[in-house]
Amino acid sequence: MGTDIVFTYGPLGFLTIPCFSGSFVVLRIVVDVALALAVAAPLCVLSWRLGIAWRFLVLGSFLVVTANIQAEAQDLLIYVGLFCWGLLCLQESRRVWAYVACLILFAAFSALTKLTCLIAAGLTIGAVALDHFLREVAAGSADLRSAVSPICNQQTAPGVPHTRGVQETASLRYGRLRIWAVRSLTILAVFVLFFMAGWLSAGQSLIVLPAFLSRGFLMAGTYDQTMGVEPPLAALILGLLAVITALAAVIMRCLKVFEPSNPLRRWRQCVLLIWLTSLLFLTWKHGFVRADSIHVFFFAGFVPMLPLLIQTLHCQNRFAKRLGVLFGIGCCVLSVLSLEIVLRPDHLRLAQPLRRAIQNTISLSQPMAYCEVMNQRLQSERARMALPEFSKIASSGTVDFLGNLPSYAVLNSLNYRPRPVFQSYAAYNAALMKLNREFYLSEARPNYVICFLAPIDSRFPPLEDAPTLRNLLINYDLAAGEDAFLLLKARRRPSVADLSSPSPPLQEREGERRPFHTQVHAEGQGELALPAPEHLKLVTEGTVRFGELINLTNFSDLNTWLEITIDPTLVGRLRQFLYQPPVVRLAVWDEAGRPLAAKFRAPAPMLAAGFLASPLVLNNATLVDLYCANPVIRPSAYAIEINGADQAVWKASIRFRLYKIENVFGTRLPGFIHITHEPPVVPRGGERVQVAIP
Repeated sequence: MGTDIVFTYGPLGFLTIPCFSGSFVVLRIVVDVALALAVAAPLCVLSWRLGIAWRFLVLGSFLVVTANIQAEAQDLLIYVGLFCWGLLCLQESRRVWAYVACLILFAAFSALTKLTCLIAAGLTIGAVALDHFLREVAAGSADLRSAVSPICNQQTAPGVPHTRGVQETASLRYGRLRIWAVRSLTILAVFVLFFMAGWLSAGQSLIVLPAFLSRGFLMAGTYDQTMGVEPPLAALILGLLAVITALAAVIMRCLKVFEPSNPLRRWRQCVLLIWLTSLLFLTWKHGFVRADSIHVFFFAGFVPMLPLLIQTLHCQNRFAKRLGVLFGIGCCVLSVLSLEIVLRPDHLRLAQPLRRAIQNTISLSQPMAYCEVMNQRLQSERARMALPEFSKIASSGTVDFLGNLPSYAVLNSLNYRPRPVFQSYAAYNAALMKLNREFYLSEARPNYVICFLAPIDSRFPPLEDAPTLRNLLINYDLAAGEDAFLLLKARRRPSVADLSSPSPPLQEREGERRPFHTQVHAEGQGELALPAPEHLKLVTEGTVRFGELINLTNFSDLNTWLEITIDPTLVGRLRQFLYQPPVVRLAVWDEAGRPLAAKFRAPAPMLAAGFLASPLVLNNATLVDLYCANPVIRPSAYAIEINGADQAVWKASIRFRLYKIENVFGTRLPGFIHITHEPPVVPRGGERVQVAIP
């Protein structure tokens, strides 16, 4: 993790992804049951401390929301589990160490599944450890005062400074504080120890842990700028009201909680407030940055739990209690309404918990039958996604997949060798694209690449993993086509037999490696040629404003690379931190100066990383035309467009740099064939790309 594969999922993430692979089936069932029980136990304990009406509201809303989730319910379970175990640790005094032990085990597992779960687990463990220290200091203050009082009252001889009592008092106080600090730090240390033990048990090395964390945060850092999906306005307003209501309930409860006689009451209230608001903020960003039905489910499942369950915290103010309950009910209603709007035309089904309970009971009581059914479905998917021609051609080579459906390489039992950021949609900033670029310029690059250009969210196709697409055009040739997919083959050094026969003249440029000709070689003849790095020459640069054209007319006969930089204002940075930046669109004009009908989404970090500007590659068909030297569209201009209301979010000046790609692009191999099956192997229109949350 972190080196060969760069992703926000940890080494145990495969246990929480809603996919059946045929491997680790028993382990997956055990983990699913254990996770459900580990969340249900603290949730029920806390719910039983509420009144009967609020008890059923908490459990009922949680069951309805989680039972209606079609995928990725584990994220919600982990967050709810961390919240409930943490809340119990903050409340209990007699059985606190038992609850702390449960929290540490749960948090260590959660931290190994996903980066966002690691953040939530770290916040929870930190809050519990700090609160435990403050609680011990407050509880021990009275004992400390009674212990040092006799020492301070001792009489000394006349004329001798009264320092012995002061020194012993300071020594005793320091000793007690050190003991309390060690106890609290032990909680953090044991959590880190269990996390590292799990990391090693999963087959990972501690050496790659820093790379996993740094590159995981690198991926998470620009997620909100590139992966945003805006919800309907009504859903957004209701979601904001739900967050504001939950925040009001949290603040009000934190101001009234804990005993007034506690000398460190304010400090404990601050710790509680920071922890709860942090979880609320993470939930808001998780649910409404990419506000599709999957992620809003997470929001609607967690946010109502927060104001309702914190009512179990000790509070003597009756008005605060009643108002807190009202806030909790309002938050529950607002969250569910927001979810219903996002789900349209679908809706929540109240009977779904019963159906799921029956279905899960049958599956657990008959595990062999369950495995047999799932294996049959898996084989059916293998048959539907079969690419027999590609499997035949690439049987002895390594394969990568350019696009967002690498499962086609896996289910065809190919020798899958993915690049570090293995799904094109996830390579959404320059640093991540650089990792893939370095992979394709190394000896580890694959022999073949299956290509299916189909970006998510109506993005401009050349933006996704742009340097990899450029590298494939330079260092790979078109070998075959099968239904909707293309197979590209890495160029090879000529074999001895090839060297004895006439070959096309080699082209050289000053400062470049000698390129290799594109004569086809059978598998096993010759070695892979050293990949040629891209050679870019700056031809023009400048600034434009939104809606103004970046003119490419003078460079229409060149293969060009365009980098566009748009910077947010202070208001834009604030909006980006709290929510997500507004949509930026890229408009394209063809050779005749006519704008294309479609305007593409173009996230700012992807524009800054650059993309293939000319020729225009929108799908596999245009890629085939380019490899076959058929006529292709050479755009005459590009423009960046935003909504008028979003002008305050972006700086008015847009910088651009246009480069000439001096490398020669690949060609179609002489043995190229394109096979069409009946029925054709085409990704389903509803086939969902697994979009991960960092």
